[in-house]
Amino acid sequence: MEILLDTIKSYDSTYKSGYDKSYPSLELVRIEKIFFKKKGSVLDFGCGPGTNGIHLLKKGYNLTFCDISEFALKKVTKKIKKLKIKKKFKILNLLKNKNFFSKNRNKFDFIICFSVMNNFQDKKTAKEYLGYFNQILKKRGKIIIDSNLYGSHNYKSINKKKNLFTTNPKNNYRLKMFFPKKKEFVNMIKSSGFVINDVGLSSFKVFSTFEKEIIVSATKSFQLFDEPPYSASAFSPLKINLIPNLSAIVTGNNT
Repeated sequence: MEILLDTIKSYDSTYKSGYDKSYPSLELVRIEKIFFKKKGSVLDFGCGPGTNGIHLLKKGYNLTFCDISEFALKKVTKKIKKLKIKKKFKILNLLKNKNFFSKNRNKFDFIICFSVMNNFQDKKTAKEYLGYFNQILKKRGKIIIDSNLYGSHNYKSINKKKNLFTTNPKNNYRLKMFFPKKKEFVNMIKSSGFVINDVGLSSFKVFSTFEKEIIVSATKSFQLFDEPPYSASAFSPLKINLIPNLSAIVTGNNT
């Protein structure tokens, strides 16, 4: 529970401080032109300040922006209004939409998921979410998803045995993060009902550390489950199912 709360606090703090991205991911710009053959519905999962999703919104896609940070989602809405984009869009706080996955089976043509996978607490959780993505994509739906690879991250270790890292030692947010190996990540996607269309690798320097990133384009090849494996909460893979009152966690009123 504390780890989840720290994750929320960390991202809220980041977006409250004014963090934003001026330009969409170059990988998205390049891949979208080739991989997305037609306009359709897009879920920007873990949208952050919404830069990637807004890029697609301006191109005529129908966007649903999804995040766990209320501050990030407010920033998305503000940016879209400022740009005077008339295309309809949806804003969704996953913490306040417990049945999101179960209510949206076979709904989206595309999913984009950038800088999210490492935030899942372990391999099991990441794998569960890939299964959820399979469920909410339409037949032959497509996903673009990335991840930093094992051994390349720039986070300070708090507890190596428990895989706990922090991105902000000053505030000591405890973020339990997952860093897969290349083959491991690709196989996770394959076994979640997808066929791999393209795998790209990139390296870049962050302060004194070289980050290695993998980005995968994949197409839904089969429905992973006949019946959805969802529990009561859409965010249950992040252990919220162990917490009695989700709204209390978000507002800090848990007793």
